[in-house]
Amino acid sequence: MDVNGVPGVVLMDPQERLSVVAFTVDGGRITAVDVIRNPDKPAAVPGDGASTPG
Repeated sequence: MDVNGVPGVVLMDPQERLSVVAFTVDGGRITAVDVIRNPDKPAAVPGDGASTPG
């Protein structure tokens, strides 16, 4: 899945709290990992919270 134009995953814990993880890739290597846990921001992410290949 793309997250703001970069590879990422959407995760949901048993309490249905959503997290979004985005990976910045440069030269085939992950150079940054951003995790969004703010409950207001991931609300706009489509899907059921299951991680999907990007």
